[in-house]
Amino acid sequence: MNLALAIIKKHVNSQPDLHIYTYQRKIDELTLLTYKARGITNSKEGEMSETNNFCRIEDIVNWSNKVVVDVGASLGATVVPFSRTAKKVYALEPSSCNYNSLLDQVHIRRLKNIKCFNVAASDFNGVTEFFTRESHGIHSLGVHNKGKVVSSALVSVVTLDDFWKKEINQQIGLLKIDVEGFETEVLNGASYLLKNKIIDSVIFEFSPRIHKLRGIAIDAPIVILLKYGYNLFTVDGKPFSFDKNNIPKICDLIALPMEES
Repeated sequence: MNLALAIIKKHVNSQPDLHIYTYQRKIDELTLLTYKARGITNSKEGEMSETNNFCRIEDIVNWSNKVVVDVGASLGATVVPFSRTAKKVYALEPSSCNYNSLLDQVHIRRLKNIKCFNVAASDFNGVTEFFTRESHGIHSLGVHNKGKVVSSALVSVVTLDDFWKKEINQQIGLLKIDVEGFETEVLNGASYLLKNKIIDSVIFEFSPRIHKLRGIAIDAPIVILLKYGYNLFTVDGKPFSFDKNNIPKICDLIALPMEES
């Protein structure tokens, strides 16, 4: 099967405007073909992975008829389910390849409430270097503990505070962040939104190993959210407190505003 896929890949790569997707009907998942047999045959439908369970938190977070901001939208695996009940989804994705696949998702499904932007979110406005790795899921603005860098390019960067003032200017029901260890910069760039509780909830990937590799505090994004009055929870709704003696390898966390006394 891998040989057949290799032949198909060679043919497709000779036609820049041709792309092939796989579709899993039961879970309504449309995914860009990886040209590896295990990517088609090893589907783990219904299994919970360590991270990226961003759409399975409806019992804790309600984004129905609200604005959702998806930072690190990748190929659209999260924006599509978010869009089913959200008022509007703003999807930010800096990788040009991923961004084009994201646009394909929106176009093929004829989704009218998703607006896509080919930018990265950080703590400044301008341009910066973006690193593309072998797997589309681990591209980022810097070092990573997995994946070989295959190329780099300059990408546009915005702060969420300025992006919100320009594009949204209303309450955000959910902010999802998946930026491979650079969540701290995204949160620092949303200080106005967090301080004024314009964001009802945040779900993000917590990556202590990458933080350590980068030389920043392992609990950096948690410190920021606590500073602005948000409580932390696991994706199953249990309160989360950072324990330096029991640091998770990687996990998803939810932040909700602390109730006022």
